Parts: sequence; structure tokens; C-alpha cells
Amino acid sequence: MTAQYFILLVSGRVFGASLKCGVICSRKFDKRAVKRNRARRLLWEAFRLTRSEIPPCGILLIPRRGILKVKMQDVKAAFADALRKAGIRKDADQESLFRQKV
Repeated sequence: MTAQYFILLVSGRVFGASLKCGVICSRKFDKRAVKRNRARRLLWEAFRLTRSEIPPCGILLIPRRGILKVKMQDVKAAFADALRKAGIRKDADQESLFRQKV
């Protein structure tokens, strides 16, 4: 799935009971390591903050150049929106229904 600031690839295969995430940022993105690392950090932090809302699966994130011009809040909102569009984000309503059934 393509978002404004990154590309999101999701593996529906369950890796045990764990959630895995990888961020790929090659030299093609930018020659300077500082900029590549900033893009990685932004995506990793967005994943870390929404980790509790994602079921076990494999996620691969590839940043796009526009990510360097935005702040963390924008990246987090785009990440949450991409997860929702991909259909893998757990909603609060689904969790409350699950708790009631158990």
C-alpha cells in the first residue's frame, strides 16, 4: 500500500504470536546517512506508538522523500491511516466486543 510518506507492505502470515516490523532505506533514498536515519527513526517511532493496535503480522516500511519535510505527528497520523486502509489495525470497538465475548 502506498501512503504519502512511505510504502507499507504487510504479510498476512502470522509469525508465531509476534508482531514484526522492518524499515528499509537505501542509498537511493538519499546519499547522506543522516537523512536516511531520520526517515528510519520517524517510521520506527510511528510503529512503536501504534504497536498495541496492530495484530501479529509482518510489516515492511519503505520511506518516500517527502517524509523528511514533515513532523512526527504527521507521520504517525499517516501510518495509522495506512493501517486502517490495509485493514490490519485493531479498532477500540473490536477490542471491547472481544472482551465482552470472553
